[in-house]
Amino acid sequence: MRALHEQTEKEAKDLKEEVVGFSERNQSLVVDLSQSIGHDDELKRLNQDFQLKIDDAMSHRASAVKEVEGVSRQYHSLKSQYTEKISQLEIACSSKDVSIKLSEKELATAKLLMLEKDAPIATLNDSQLVIEQKAATCQEEVDQKAEEL
Repeated sequence: MRALHEQTEKEAKDLKEEVVGFSERNQSLVVDLSQSIGHDDELKRLNQDFQLKIDDAMSHRASAVKEVEGVSRQYHSLKSQYTEKISQLEIACSSKDVSIKLSEKELATAKLLMLEKDAPIATLNDSQLVIEQKAATCQEEVDQKAEEL
């Protein structure tokens, strides 16, 4: 009977240790699950931030494209006007026997005005490149954060 009692106590002790082990494992799993949920929430937040940045960049890009198109139309209109004016000046010089120096000065002035109109288009093209680079940088940051998590 004593042997049976000792065996029962040993089995009870083993079961108690096993229950403690299961309890510790359960707590560890709960902690892991909580961390995983936290990472999921962080990824969702990063994804939302990234989507907002993409939307903002796309909006800026669309605005810049519209602005470039408007300036481009204006540029081509002015270029056509200046080309016509230069043609008129060349005709006037040949038909009215105007001095060559005067016509060269007017021609140079007209060409200079055309070159000045090219500057805003180059600036807008540079702005569009900057916006595209920012979008790529945002994507890299999100990818890096996702890898870290």
